[in-house]
Amino acid sequence: MFQSPPELRHIGTDDGHCAGTLRRYTLTPLIGRDTELAELKTTLLSGESRLLTLTGHLGVGKSRLAAALFDEVVPHLADGGHYVELETLTEHAQHAGDNPAADLRDTLRAALDIDTDLITALHDLEFLLVLDCGSLPPHGYRTLIGRLADAAPRLRILTVATQVLGVYGERRVQLAPLAVPEPSDTLELAQLAEVPAVALLVHRSRAVRPGFRLTEENRAAVTELCVRLDGLPLAIELAAPRLKASSPAALLEEIDRAPEVLRGSTADTMSRHVSMSDALEHGWSLLAPERRRLLIRLAAFSSAFDDAEVSGVCGLSPQEARGALEELVDHSLLLTREQEDGSVRFHMLRRARAHALAQLTREGGLTPAQAAHAAYFLRRAKETLPLLQGPEQTCAVRLLDRWHPEILTALDVLVQAGEGEEAAGLASDALPYWLVRGEVREAVQRLTAAEAAGECTPKTRAVTEAALGTAHLLAGDLREAEERLQSALAMFESMEDRPRAALVMTAMARLERARGDLGRARILLERAREELRTLDDGHTCALAAGLLAEVCRDDTDGIGPADTSGKARDRSEAADGSTGESQADGTAHSRSDGDSEGKSGSGSGSKGDGKAGRSGTKAGSGTQQAIRLAEESVRLYEETGDAREAALSTLTLAGLLAADGDTDRAEELSCQALQVLHDIGDLPALVSALRVTTAVFVRRNRRAQEAWERAARLLATADSIEKRTGCAPPRQSAAEHHALAARARERLGKAAFEEQQAAGRALSVGEAVTQSVTPFAQPPVSPLPPGTADVLTRRETEVANLVAEGLSNRLVASRLGIAEWTAVNTLRKVMRKLDCTSRVEVANHVLRTRAQTAQRDKNRSVAV
Repeated sequence: MFQSPPELRHIGTDDGHCAGTLRRYTLTPLIGRDTELAELKTTLLSGESRLLTLTGHLGVGKSRLAAALFDEVVPHLADGGHYVELETLTEHAQHAGDNPAADLRDTLRAALDIDTDLITALHDLEFLLVLDCGSLPPHGYRTLIGRLADAAPRLRILTVATQVLGVYGERRVQLAPLAVPEPSDTLELAQLAEVPAVALLVHRSRAVRPGFRLTEENRAAVTELCVRLDGLPLAIELAAPRLKASSPAALLEEIDRAPEVLRGSTADTMSRHVSMSDALEHGWSLLAPERRRLLIRLAAFSSAFDDAEVSGVCGLSPQEARGALEELVDHSLLLTREQEDGSVRFHMLRRARAHALAQLTREGGLTPAQAAHAAYFLRRAKETLPLLQGPEQTCAVRLLDRWHPEILTALDVLVQAGEGEEAAGLASDALPYWLVRGEVREAVQRLTAAEAAGECTPKTRAVTEAALGTAHLLAGDLREAEERLQSALAMFESMEDRPRAALVMTAMARLERARGDLGRARILLERAREELRTLDDGHTCALAAGLLAEVCRDDTDGIGPADTSGKARDRSEAADGSTGESQADGTAHSRSDGDSEGKSGSGSGSKGDGKAGRSGTKAGSGTQQAIRLAEESVRLYEETGDAREAALSTLTLAGLLAADGDTDRAEELSCQALQVLHDIGDLPALVSALRVTTAVFVRRNRRAQEAWERAARLLATADSIEKRTGCAPPRQSAAEHHALAARARERLGKAAFEEQQAAGRALSVGEAVTQSVTPFAQPPVSPLPPGTADVLTRRETEVANLVAEGLSNRLVASRLGIAEWTAVNTLRKVMRKLDCTSRVEVANHVLRTRAQTAQRDKNRSVAV
């Protein structure tokens, strides 16, 4: 039997090739690869997979990780291991005039310093063989590795390459670039320093500039630098020496001007490539010419793409596109991103894309590639954007989220080419999506650029004017908005385009409401509604009804939305009263004592029992008119399938119902609307939803300290979102919002209020929504007497029993086939009826009642 020589059994000699290789790779610490190292070590030692191929983009740090893995694994194997830099050995064989394919086995035998047959020598060994191929495995490698794996059951083989082998039993491990921080991250400085790409940049920079450190002043530039360098270790190592006499911000500017500055020497990196361009060219040179041309053309995409989009842009069949992408992934020249639906999207690294764009420009192929890209995404945008106002809007938003960078690229191409008609049409159609995403300032810039791109038809010019007017209005530039909207209205009226003219009137009414001229706003909306009665345009009718409901609400209050310190603030002073006096809760008007109970309208937005008061006062009459209009708006939007706008009108309705005394229904409606808008991802609308939901919550629980603490937090979250988007929230009275915030400050005291506000600013949108819909844990103001368990409805009893079984709200909803929010709302009702302060108390109550019932039954049985 073959006896392995000492250097095979016990690695660690100082004169072997392996030892020299590992000493070189361990001169610097391994940064940011702890997770990958631990997982690979477990895989190799457990025997889960004996044939691993570590792949990844050139410069991603495969060899460095493989060397660290070798050090971790070999001490645990009885016969040790060996690390072979196969790329260097095969290059030497070629230089010597040998045939590398025929001599590969002999090359490995020489590297391992064995005299017998390679397969026979390794047959019985518990041994790790690391073969670092650099890029592509040499000719004959797959066959040899397959035979070794079959013949040596205790042998572990780790191949380091840019391409998979295609051998049965092979497990591919794709090494991604180092994690980079998001530009919007608000991490503490110490946390930012621990992000792998940042940690490597700082470490390598200190090698040439010992005093370099991460500071608050340079954190933004360091973050952007790591992002621009893709978190690629090679790029970071080449950039770090440039910081010897430069700042991160200056280096960013330098890279923008001349990407070739990412060039160094062997003193800067262990890679054989001393510039990013050299590394990219080496990887691309291994492709067939047609694949190289396709890879370069993919630089027309500014973000991730899939096979269908490549097929459409590059003129390939779906099968050809899929096959080409798979090949490029196998060569580690494209990266993949897993999607929630199980699909895969592909993308190029930024440095690779910049290199490809430069090559496209040199070859004269940039303009045709951009034109084909713009034509494809212009077509997809025209197909998808109209769906934003119908039942498919959630799907449309997701598609547009995916394509947004490409649509912006297409818009830029159209503007630069002077295609005014197409550019203005695309920008105007995209405005609703941009507003959903809270990009109102960007929308103004994009529309302005599209308008100036070139000539367009009178109809397109009018549509663009209306879109710009709306964007300026939501950005708070009322003067510019008025000029644009008046111009658009005049053009539509001259063209006798009645539907669009009516739509512009609704925007002008919103403008007048923003100025506080509620009378003028009412006139414009009534005029628009009169015009729309003769047209089959349910969507615009719904819009006008919803806006008119808001005007009636504000007019009943006797204030305009710009009034932040007058009557709205005066009303907030009576917030602690137990009668039906007005409350500082952010909702409109109030219900007077002695109002008779009744039901709100039967529209779909407020179906069910209600308690809307019907006083004979002007305020009560105005409230009822506003409720009817809001219900009409919700109904019309639901008929058109526009869930987003229906949710916005539902928020208006919820505020009105709460002000009129029906807080139960108001809370249910506001929370439903909040969840719909959160699912869509409409940030400006979420501002309104958080404020209205908070206002209703405070109205119901105004005496509880926790209610005001929650209000302070959620109002701060809403303010942060509004500040970030720069977009005025729809369906929101600024006066009521400011009054509620002022009242929260008064109730909590300045210090406690500011503490809760700071906590609210730190909340994510999802966390804020969760807090908003979480049932209140405090007991109600007027606890119901004991024994109310007997009056639980069938649904409430079902929910209470499932809570007692330990089920979460989501599982309760799933078990009963109801919406999760319905389960939450039902649990709230149970808690009030049973005088419980938490779901735990509900569970205890149910279990205690069961035990008492069982004992009674047992006693009866014994008595019988």
